[in-house]
Amino acid sequence: MNARKPSSAAPEMETRLYRAAVAATEGCELKGATMPYTSINGNMYSFLDKKGVVAVRLGEVERAELEQIGGEPYVHESGAAMKEYVSLPMGILSDEKRAAEWLCRSLAFAGTLKPKATARSTKA
Repeated sequence: MNARKPSSAAPEMETRLYRAAVAATEGCELKGATMPYTSINGNMYSFLDKKGVVAVRLGEVERAELEQIGGEPYVHESGAAMKEYVSLPMGILSDEKRAAEWLCRSLAFAGTLKPKATARSTKA
């Protein structure tokens, strides 16, 4: 039996662009199959939602800068605002180099956060 690898719930184009940006960002590792994301020390710093929106976690100054060029504070589909996250405008996501620059800034910010314990499966 062929087991299909789970794929992102997001639209194909945004999934491809996000994966390319992550691959172009030194120190960035893509995690998650159906909801692709990046994290460091247990802190998520970017993700792709099922609508195809890429959200990046940034410090206050960087959030304001991204908002000035079209980013918006990220609001989850449940209506909850996600503190510190800003959507990456499609114009930036479609430019691999610019998207990688924002992911690099997001990674740097996440590196300043207190490490969290990661949840690992305890199945034997």
